[in-house]
Amino acid sequence: DQKQNLITIPSLIGTDNSYYLTYLLFSIVCVIQVFTFGLCNESLVVLTSSLLAVLVIINSKRRVSDFDYLIKLDGLMILQYLQFYIINILI
Repeated sequence: DQKQNLITIPSLIGTDNSYYLTYLLFSIVCVIQVFTFGLCNESLVVLTSSLLAVLVIINSKRRVSDFDYLIKLDGLMILQYLQFYIINILI
């Protein structure tokens, strides 16, 4: 972003603060999900997906390439779909 002079959230508030903002937003999503729908199967899928996303973000601090990071994020979206699909088959 700095090489191309792009204005992004990390460039405005700093990289460390953007990680904290991400953690806060994932926490808010989880809390809203649980308060809105309770601890149903779909809520558990959202909670596990959010936890895995936070783990990917934590590991992104030492990422090898942008391609590796994008594969992990796309994999999380596919994993969330598979979790919903498997839960709907089992129930």
